[in-house]
Amino acid sequence: MNAWKKLVVATGLALLGAAASAHAQTMSDATRKLYEAAKAEREMTWYISHFGLDNATAIEQAFYKRYPGIKVNVVRATAQVIYQRLNQDILANTAVADVYSSTDTSHFVRLKSEGRLLSYRPENADKVLPAFRNMDADNQYHATSGAIIVIAYRTDKISDADAPKTWTDLLDPRFKGKLSFGHPAYSGYVGAWALALEKKYGWSYFEKLRANNPQIGRSINDVITMLDAGERSVGHAGDGPFRKKEIEGAPYRTVFPEDGSVVILAGSGILKNSKSPNAAKLFLDYLLDVESQQIRVDMDLAMALRPEVKNTHGGKGPGDVTTIPVSEEDMKNLPALNDRWRRTFGG
Repeated sequence: MNAWKKLVVATGLALLGAAASAHAQTMSDATRKLYEAAKAEREMTWYISHFGLDNATAIEQAFYKRYPGIKVNVVRATAQVIYQRLNQDILANTAVADVYSSTDTSHFVRLKSEGRLLSYRPENADKVLPAFRNMDADNQYHATSGAIIVIAYRTDKISDADAPKTWTDLLDPRFKGKLSFGHPAYSGYVGAWALALEKKYGWSYFEKLRANNPQIGRSINDVITMLDAGERSVGHAGDGPFRKKEIEGAPYRTVFPEDGSVVILAGSGILKNSKSPNAAKLFLDYLLDVESQQIRVDMDLAMALRPEVKNTHGGKGPGDVTTIPVSEEDMKNLPALNDRWRRTFGG
């Protein structure tokens, strides 16, 4: 955990202790009943690919302070890895995860079609910004996080004059050997990004991109590692991490592409075979709470879902930038795109 996150977590948790006491006085009757039932269950397990382990752990700790007596076991991995683990549980007829959070919407479509998700509408579902409401009409999963996929580059290796302004700029030979991307077969964010660009420019975009010899990792966060190491100087990312690095003094710049940023909603749902359904409901509601959303913004400069939480340090919402939409229907095409990706880039 870096200095930024240690400071944010320490300060945040101190404030949360006082906030928890105040919250107990204002808890709704429904939440109070849910909490009492959840305390009898004692713990629950959260499969999560939305964000890094530091952030997930901070939310788990804040939840425990808000609701003492309920432990959240965090299991964090990239979207496709955590989905594989869930499917292994299903094949073994073992109930481990209570709440499942993924950056890949197609997971929820399949889980819903198989009847594996519980219908539940959290109290906070109607308190998020309209763009993030009603991800599923039957309330089997809800948007609990979101990201805007942007271009980031190292300012010590790329001049402002040469910096990319659009996704198509990355096809220019001046970026040969300088690019880094995640892999759509591992990262839900990368999958949605690739589907969006294919919809806008066709697969020929990626065939041209191959000529620039990009480095392909797995998670979209692998791009951060590659750029930090200086192995590559331009890549795609959620808009928060590189803005934060820039604030900390690192040589980075974030670009919201003129031809459209890709806005991605990441959902969460409760498994129907959950052993702790009341704790799971309480936790799902907490993911939409002002407190957890503030943690996301404070730690990762993430996009806020609640209107009470303001984007900071140049952060933007979907209404602030040109976007390339990715629908639930688009995400059904991800397996076929993964095959094309492997034929084009290998891996």
